[in-house]
Parts: sequence; structure tokens; C-alpha cells
Amino acid sequence: MSAVISNEELKAIYEDASTQQEVKTAIENAVKSDEGHETAATQEKVLEFLKASKAATVLNKTPSNDTKLKLYALYKQGLGATPGPAPSMMDFTGKAKYKAWQNVINEGVTSDDAQTQYVELVKELQAADQ
Repeated sequence: MSAVISNEELKAIYEDASTQQEVKTAIENAVKSDEGHETAATQEKVLEFLKASKAATVLNKTPSNDTKLKLYALYKQGLGATPGPAPSMMDFTGKAKYKAWQNVINEGVTSDDAQTQYVELVKELQAADQ
């Protein structure tokens, strides 16, 4: 059974006040982890990731549920967030999102890799949206 994520729910992921704090934390973590290296390049990469997160909310064509789940998982992993406890058995959408995110974690995708994959996926969706 495929969980349905509405466009409104996808937009809420990016507009939610707690998400804004996660974004701020992601930027701070990226800069800290890259101390002594090319901080400007790191900041540019994070900025590209954040721009892609906004672009994902204004696509003309609605992505498939599987693609939305992949976007969600890569976005959360890209922020460096940590999954909480698994959702209840009756929360089908929550369980699907949790499983997608766990799959990304189990694949060994780092926060940096998730940001890159997220940006690439959004670019593919934008190209298909033309």
C-alpha cells in the first residue's frame, strides 16, 4: 500500500517553523564541519540545497508518491536530522516517510551526499516539468 503525500503536506515540510530551525542548524553544521576548508563552497552547496527545496514545492507536475518519499528522505537526511521513534501502526503516511528515511540511512547516505542527490532529483523533476 503506497502512502499518499499531498502537495500541501510537501509544502508544509518546508514552511514549518521547526523545519526553518532545522535548516539553520544544517547550515551551521555544514560550516562547522568544513572549518579550515572552503567554507564558501560549503555554504554555496547548502544554499543550492535550500533553493532546490523551495523549487520542489512549485513544480507544475505533481511527482509520484515514491518520488515525494525520496524527496522527503533526502531532505531530512540532508538537514542532518535524526529520526525519532517509528510512527504508530495506523499512521500509514508517517510509516512510509519513516521507512523511506530509514532506507536512505541504511544505504549509508551522508548529509552531504543527500544534499547532492536531492538537488539532482529536483533538477530532473524541473526538466520533466518543462
